[in-house]
Amino acid sequence: RLVQSSSESPTDVHLAEPDFLWFGITERMKESSCLLFHTLRTKPVKEVPHERVVKCSPTSWWTEEHRREVRRREPADYAVWRTANAIFDVRVL
Repeated sequence: RLVQSSSESPTDVHLAEPDFLWFGITERMKESSCLLFHTLRTKPVKEVPHERVVKCSPTSWWTEEHRREVRRREPADYAVWRTANAIFDVRVL
């Protein structure tokens, strides 16, 4: 990504810092949080803020048919979830 301020000429362009990408995967939130704190080289917060936390129902009772139906109805969401998990697995190693 290239960045240019209004005071710079079009030929005077600087490279910006790399973008930051973080996945908070609900099923793996503890691992996700640990990786975030490790990446930022900071200590975890003592208590998780509750302002933006949504209580998610567990999916442990879902049948394979339920899972197939979600994949059929929400292919983009499922693709993002799978991709996030794959990237997450690589980063955790």
